[in-house]
Amino acid sequence: MRELFGTLLALRRQELRSRANLMARESSMYCSAFVQHLYRKLSIELAPGIDSKNTTPEDIWRSAIPHTTYLLLREAPQSSLEKLRRRAKARVRLLKKRAV
Repeated sequence: MRELFGTLLALRRQELRSRANLMARESSMYCSAFVQHLYRKLSIELAPGIDSKNTTPEDIWRSAIPHTTYLLLREAPQSSLEKLRRRAKARVRLLKKRAV
């Protein structure tokens, strides 16, 4: 959690993105920082100019390196009010049919 707060600070002040994470610890990393760290070990720079412990998932997603992006698209869940509105509308139609 500590490193995430350091990255949040870096996101608020862009000049901190290229510097070492202010709250970094030697033996801890969060997921996108870990991915950036592994790729740097392979000499592949996913997010140039950004310290590995300030890397966000969006930095990796926006990488200029050719890659395949898998994007999960979901339908937005219906709200309870929307369900109630549809039921009421259906009942009104039914009542109109009966009245005719």
